[in-house]
Amino acid sequence: MKHSHLPAWLTRLFPRANQTPAELRATAERQGPDAQNNLGIIYLASERHDDNDQSAAACFHAAADRGYAPAQYNLALLYERGHGVPRNPEQARAWFLRAAEQGHSTAQFHLGLQSHRKSLDRANTLDGEFQVEALKWVLLAAEHAHHNAETLCGSLILEMTHEQVTESTRRAATFKSFFA
Repeated sequence: MKHSHLPAWLTRLFPRANQTPAELRATAERQGPDAQNNLGIIYLASERHDDNDQSAAACFHAAADRGYAPAQYNLALLYERGHGVPRNPEQARAWFLRAAEQGHSTAQFHLGLQSHRKSLDRANTLDGEFQVEALKWVLLAAEHAHHNAETLCGSLILEMTHEQVTESTRRAATFKSFFA
Protein backbone atom coordinates (compact mmCIF):
# COMPACT_ATOMS: atom_id res chain seq x y z
CA MET A 1 0.00 0.00 0.00
CA LYS A 2 1.37 3.43 -0.99
CA HIS A 3 1.29 6.26 1.53
CA SER A 4 2.02 9.24 -0.71
CA HIS A 5 0.79 11.62 1.99
CA LEU A 6 3.45 10.41 4.46
CA PRO A 7 7.19 11.19 4.33
CA ALA A 8 9.32 8.41 2.84
CA TRP A 9 11.39 7.95 6.03
CA LEU A 10 8.17 7.37 7.99
CA THR A 11 6.82 4.75 5.61
CA ARG A 12 10.19 2.94 5.73
CA LEU A 13 10.02 2.77 9.52
CA PHE A 14 6.31 2.01 9.76
CA PRO A 15 5.14 0.46 6.48
CA ARG A 16 1.55 -0.15 7.62
CA ALA A 17 -0.32 3.13 8.11
CA ASN A 18 -3.12 1.47 10.07
CA GLN A 19 -1.03 0.09 12.94
CA THR A 20 -2.36 0.46 16.46
CA PRO A 21 -0.25 2.39 18.97
CA ALA A 22 0.88 -0.90 20.53
CA GLU A 23 1.89 -2.22 17.10
CA LEU A 24 3.78 1.01 16.36
CA ARG A 25 5.73 0.70 19.63
CA ALA A 26 6.51 -2.97 18.94
CA THR A 27 7.70 -2.12 15.41
CA ALA A 28 9.86 0.69 16.75
CA GLU A 29 11.33 -1.59 19.43
CA ARG A 30 12.25 -4.22 16.80
CA GLN A 31 13.82 -1.60 14.53
CA GLY A 32 15.91 -0.06 17.28
CA PRO A 33 16.45 3.16 19.18
CA ASP A 34 16.40 5.40 16.10
CA ALA A 35 12.88 4.21 15.28
CA GLN A 36 11.83 4.53 18.93
CA ASN A 37 13.12 8.11 19.00
CA ASN A 38 11.34 8.92 15.73
CA LEU A 39 8.09 7.48 17.05
CA GLY A 40 8.46 9.69 20.12
CA ILE A 41 8.86 12.70 17.85
CA ILE A 42 5.75 11.67 15.93
CA TYR A 43 3.78 11.48 19.17
CA LEU A 44 4.99 14.96 20.15
CA ALA A 45 4.11 16.35 16.73
CA SER A 46 0.60 14.91 16.98
CA GLU A 47 -2.30 16.76 18.47
CA ARG A 48 -1.27 17.88 21.97
CA HIS A 49 -2.71 15.89 24.84
CA ASP A 50 -1.26 14.07 27.83
CA ASP A 51 -1.52 10.59 26.28
CA ASN A 52 0.71 11.60 23.37
CA ASP A 53 3.24 13.25 25.69
CA GLN A 54 3.34 10.13 27.86
CA SER A 55 3.70 7.89 24.80
CA ALA A 56 6.51 10.11 23.50
CA ALA A 57 8.24 9.92 26.89
CA ALA A 58 7.95 6.12 26.88
CA CYS A 59 9.48 5.93 23.38
CA PHE A 60 12.32 8.31 24.26
CA HIS A 61 12.97 6.46 27.51
CA ALA A 62 13.19 3.09 25.73
CA ALA A 63 15.67 4.47 23.19
CA ALA A 64 17.58 6.47 25.83
CA ASP A 65 18.02 3.36 27.96
CA ARG A 66 19.60 1.74 24.91
CA GLY A 67 22.19 4.55 24.85
CA TYR A 68 20.77 6.58 21.96
CA ALA A 69 21.97 10.17 22.52
CA PRO A 70 19.23 11.99 20.54
CA ALA A 71 16.58 10.20 22.63
CA GLN A 72 18.48 11.01 25.83
CA TYR A 73 18.40 14.67 24.83
CA ASN A 74 14.69 14.52 23.95
CA LEU A 75 13.87 12.79 27.23
CA ALA A 76 15.85 15.44 29.11
CA LEU A 77 13.74 18.15 27.47
CA LEU A 78 10.56 16.39 28.58
CA TYR A 79 11.80 16.18 32.18
CA GLU A 80 12.89 19.81 32.05
CA ARG A 81 9.47 20.95 30.84
CA GLY A 82 7.25 18.39 32.57
CA HIS A 83 5.73 17.00 29.36
CA GLY A 84 4.64 13.37 29.65
CA VAL A 85 6.69 12.97 32.82
CA PRO A 86 6.76 14.92 36.07
CA ARG A 87 8.95 18.02 35.87
CA ASN A 88 12.29 17.01 37.35
CA PRO A 89 15.34 19.27 36.80
CA GLU A 90 17.71 16.68 38.32
CA GLN A 91 16.51 13.93 35.96
CA ALA A 92 16.69 16.39 33.06
CA ARG A 93 20.30 17.26 33.89
CA ALA A 94 21.23 13.57 34.23
CA TRP A 95 19.85 12.82 30.74
CA PHE A 96 21.47 15.94 29.25
CA LEU A 97 24.79 14.75 30.71
CA ARG A 98 24.39 11.25 29.28
CA ALA A 99 23.75 12.69 25.82
CA ALA A 100 26.59 15.21 26.17
CA GLU A 101 29.00 12.45 27.18
CA GLN A 102 28.32 10.83 23.81
CA GLY A 103 29.18 14.04 22.00
CA HIS A 104 25.62 15.29 21.42
CA SER A 105 26.42 18.92 20.70
CA THR A 106 22.93 20.25 21.40
CA ALA A 107 23.00 18.65 24.86
CA GLN A 108 26.44 20.18 25.44
CA PHE A 109 25.19 23.59 24.34
CA HIS A 110 22.10 23.23 26.53
CA LEU A 111 24.25 22.40 29.57
CA GLY A 112 26.36 25.46 28.78
CA LEU A 113 23.27 27.65 28.64
CA GLN A 114 22.01 26.24 31.93
CA SER A 115 25.32 26.99 33.64
CA HIS A 116 25.45 30.44 32.07
CA ARG A 117 21.96 31.25 33.37
CA LYS A 118 23.00 30.13 36.85
CA SER A 119 26.10 32.32 36.61
CA LEU A 120 23.88 35.36 36.09
CA ASP A 121 22.35 34.89 39.55
CA ARG A 122 24.29 37.15 41.92
CA ALA A 123 24.35 34.40 44.53
CA ASN A 124 26.34 32.20 42.12
CA THR A 125 28.92 34.71 40.90
CA LEU A 126 31.40 34.63 43.80
CA ASP A 127 33.63 31.76 42.70
CA GLY A 128 32.85 31.75 38.97
CA GLU A 129 32.21 27.99 38.92
CA PHE A 130 29.08 28.30 36.79
CA GLN A 131 30.94 30.51 34.29
CA VAL A 132 33.76 27.96 34.06
CA GLU A 133 31.29 25.12 33.50
CA ALA A 134 29.29 27.16 30.99
CA LEU A 135 32.36 27.84 28.88
CA LYS A 136 33.49 24.20 29.10
CA TRP A 137 30.20 22.93 27.67
CA VAL A 138 29.92 25.63 25.02
CA LEU A 139 33.53 25.03 23.90
CA LEU A 140 32.66 21.36 23.42
CA ALA A 141 29.54 22.26 21.43
CA ALA A 142 31.55 24.73 19.31
CA GLU A 143 33.95 21.95 18.32
CA HIS A 144 30.94 20.24 16.74
CA ALA A 145 30.03 23.51 14.96
CA HIS A 146 26.85 23.87 16.98
CA HIS A 147 24.85 26.91 15.91
CA ASN A 148 25.65 29.97 18.06
CA ALA A 149 28.23 28.15 20.21
CA GLU A 150 31.18 30.20 18.97
CA THR A 151 29.29 33.45 19.54
CA LEU A 152 28.38 32.42 23.07
CA CYS A 153 32.00 31.37 23.73
CA GLY A 154 33.11 34.88 22.84
CA SER A 155 30.50 36.46 25.08
CA LEU A 156 31.41 34.20 28.01
CA ILE A 157 35.14 34.78 27.62
CA LEU A 158 34.64 38.55 27.76
CA GLU A 159 33.09 38.16 31.23
CA MET A 160 35.73 35.80 32.63
CA THR A 161 39.21 36.05 34.05
CA HIS A 162 42.18 34.51 32.29
CA GLU A 163 42.33 31.84 35.02
CA GLN A 164 38.67 30.93 34.52
CA VAL A 165 39.09 30.62 30.73
CA THR A 166 42.18 28.45 31.25
CA GLU A 167 40.26 26.22 33.68
CA SER A 168 37.33 25.89 31.26
CA THR A 169 39.69 24.92 28.45
CA ARG A 170 41.42 22.39 30.70
CA ARG A 171 38.08 20.84 31.70
CA ALA A 172 36.93 20.63 28.08
CA ALA A 173 40.17 18.87 27.12
CA THR A 174 39.83 16.47 30.05
CA PHE A 175 36.24 15.73 29.10
CA LYS A 176 37.23 15.01 25.50
CA SER A 177 40.06 12.69 26.51
CA PHE A 178 37.82 10.81 28.96
CA PHE A 179 34.81 10.40 26.66
CA ALA A 180 36.61 10.13 23.30
